[in-house]
Amino acid sequence: MANSRRKTSHALSMEIGDVVFLLAKRERRVLLDVANRLLMGQKAYGKLTIRKKRWLREALEEAMDGMVYLGAAIQDLDDEENGTD
Repeated sequence: MANSRRKTSHALSMEIGDVVFLLAKRERRVLLDVANRLLMGQKAYGKLTIRKKRWLREALEEAMDGMVYLGAAIQDLDDEENGTD
């Protein structure tokens, strides 16, 4: 079993490497930010598991937080374009 995991992990890393090679600089930075976020989560909570009871609720709450940040940023951009605050 460990050997098959190693093969799967190696194949996955090769796929990621192939994709990264095709990405533009800004896209690679976004991917790096996501990878760093995953590592921070691993350090704080352990390896990602979606079997936790509250995972779906937590994901929804995070998505809603993101919507708030995006909405506020768009409003700021609109205000800058219109010269209003």
